[in-house]
Amino acid sequence: MQASASPDEGVVSSLSATSTSVWQRGVTGTWTTVATVAKGPAVDTAIGVYQGYLVIGFGSAFTAVALTPGNAFIDVLQKASEPGGAVPIYVWAFTNDHAASYVAGGPATTNFHFIMSSTFADHDYATPIDTGDTMITSLAPGGGLVGVYVGKIDALGEIDTQAIYRELIPFDSRLNTNCRPLKWMLASGTNAQRGSMTLVFPRERGLWEFAPADQFSGTANSIAPWTASYRRPPNARGVVTAIIGTQRFLYYACQNSAGHTWIWRNDQTTGAPHTYLSLGATTVRSMAVTYLFPGQPRLLFSTGTVIGECILPLDGDAEFDDPACRYQASGTLTLPDIDLGFPDEDKISFAVRVIADDLAGVSQTIGVEALIDGELPWLDLGSVRDSPSGEVEFPVGSIQVAKRIKLRLTLNTSDPTVTPRLWGISARLSLNTKVYRLFVLQTRLPGGSFGTLAEDLQNPYLQIIHAWDIRRGGIPVPFSDPWNDLYQVRVLKLQQQEALREPDRTPEWVLDWTLLEYTSGEGKVGQFVYDMPWTRDPVNNPDQAALYGYDMPLALYDTSIGA
Repeated sequence: MQASASPDEGVVSSLSATSTSVWQRGVTGTWTTVATVAKGPAVDTAIGVYQGYLVIGFGSAFTAVALTPGNAFIDVLQKASEPGGAVPIYVWAFTNDHAASYVAGGPATTNFHFIMSSTFADHDYATPIDTGDTMITSLAPGGGLVGVYVGKIDALGEIDTQAIYRELIPFDSRLNTNCRPLKWMLASGTNAQRGSMTLVFPRERGLWEFAPADQFSGTANSIAPWTASYRRPPNARGVVTAIIGTQRFLYYACQNSAGHTWIWRNDQTTGAPHTYLSLGATTVRSMAVTYLFPGQPRLLFSTGTVIGECILPLDGDAEFDDPACRYQASGTLTLPDIDLGFPDEDKISFAVRVIADDLAGVSQTIGVEALIDGELPWLDLGSVRDSPSGEVEFPVGSIQVAKRIKLRLTLNTSDPTVTPRLWGISARLSLNTKVYRLFVLQTRLPGGSFGTLAEDLQNPYLQIIHAWDIRRGGIPVPFSDPWNDLYQVRVLKLQQQEALREPDRTPEWVLDWTLLEYTSGEGKVGQFVYDMPWTRDPVNNPDQAALYGYDMPLALYDTSIGA
């Protein structure tokens, strides 16, 4: 059903491509057909009420009609003084204010970029204004600043008080869903703009708002939760198909690429968004809030070929404050992945703490599940059954180590007037960073000979210079431990100490090394050694030596180990 709900008149439905009906609901909740016209389907943004007439447009498929207060369909006509005379017109979009009604259309099927106005709902539409060569998707009243706001597939514009079209926000994309619909934050069918001076409209696959500053300018920004960097809803996102506002909340339907539809609710007092209803594989074309029926106000919305409704609270706009509001037996909340800001580090999971009210034994519970690194199945951690807080732990003996963890909460109730109230949730995780080996050792540089009195051909001075060049350059070098296992290491700390000085001999030195393993696990020399011969002069040009590195294992400096 492609429908536009109007609380004062009824519901327009297109149950087939060849007919359109208007339905009306009585106090008992029964819907009855008021009138049917052999035209269809209706365009959801081309339906509205003005002076008791219900105007219905069909785009280029059929000329528009109006339902009179006597429940008879008549053609919507342009003014007799216009070229062609008082002929029926095609309508792609409709809106009205206190003074006039406005349509996007004209007497030809190519007039989708023209705007006409009339002081009547069904006739005398005149003075077409050209807005360019792209299609108009919706209209909104001017709010006292301009004549009318114009939503197009490639821009948000306006007709100013001088009847001139001006482009306010050009879009990078050209989509038929852009600006369909275009609504004031707080509005109704008969008084199309009141309260907050903010326009709301879809742009690409998101929801935007425009706050006019004056006749020619304003500010625009995205308010869709899935476009914010700090909010990442894993599923409830997509293209916005319907919008309606109340005193406190902004309701809007969004549909993802798989066809699943959710109704979101933004709290205008705090700016916080919440998923309100999950409707499954369906399409919501229109929504309305009505107070006409006895008892509670109702949120009406089209869903597939039927009309759905949700009871809203009478006072305070909060369901928790009104026991007349009904709750589902269960509801699911899926949270974004948790990576603690370090997606490449391991996390050890311990427990999940849930803060909630109105939990009671098995009647009202909150089940907790976890998804480890995105790999199914979900891990059932148990249920929280007591208020104000409860904790479930990851299975003992199989503590989960993961890069990221996603949590899913299932709120259950056995009483349609009582529901668990979730206030907060925290995951108890430990960041387990990558472990590196640290080697602390000493090497000796003897003063001219080994203990065997053999000649030592190493020059202690050059060896010390080499060591400091390695420390300064920071380039990984191979290191052989006492078991001849080879590692790639960086020199973190180097300390030079004189150990022994004998007359007429070169002093003996001790070098204190602190080495950090460069790779995880044991390195292989064939993969990491810098295969460069020792051809540079580290004394006269130490920077060059540090730049290119060395192919000499550090164990060569340790005469107590040997290479």
